[in-house]
Amino acid sequence: MRVMFAPLLLLFPLLRLDVVRADSVIALEQLAMLPLMFLAMLRRRGGVRRLTVTDVVAVMSSR
Repeated sequence: MRVMFAPLLLLFPLLRLDVVRADSVIALEQLAMLPLMFLAMLRRRGGVRRLTVTDVVAVMSSR
């Protein structure tokens, strides 16, 4: 969860100093969050299991 907020914490001061525009902050945050989430998944590789089509169908049908 902290990985999701790290890019925003780095970009917010740049926004306040007018280094980046407000409409580009979300895109920059998403671009920065993607590799951070990948690294977080690699760090916890044992806790992540492989999804199968059956798992996805079960989740989608339960909604």
